Amino acid sequence: MRADLELAGAPADYIERACAVEEPVEIEVMHECRHAVEVFLACQTQWRVGGMGGLLGLDYSAVDTVMRILRTPDRPETFAGVRVIERAVLAAMSEKAERERHARRNF
Repeated sequence: MRADLELAGAPADYIERACAVEEPVEIEVMHECRHAVEVFLACQTQWRVGGMGGLLGLDYSAVDTVMRILRTPDRPETFAGVRVIERAVLAAMSEKAERERHARRNF
C-alpha cells in the first residue's frame, strides 16, 4: 500500500496514518444477527451527514430499500438490529472524535 500511495503522490503524513491501520480481522457473527449485519453493511454509503460533516444516522428509507432488495425476512426485527449497530457506530465515532480533539488540544 505504501508504494501505491507514494506513487500517487500522497502526503507523507497521510501515508503514515494509512499504513498504521491494522489489517481487517475476521469476526464471527451470531446467527440471529446475520441479517442485521448484512443489511447494515449493504447500507454503508447511506449515512446522513450534518452541516459540520458529522454522521447523524442512517437514511432509514435506504435501509428499507436494501431490506426489500435483499428480501430480508423478519424486517422489523432486522431493522431493530440495524439500529443497534448504528447507535454503536455513532458512539464509537463520537468517542474517536473526542479523543482526536483532546489530542489536538494537548499538542
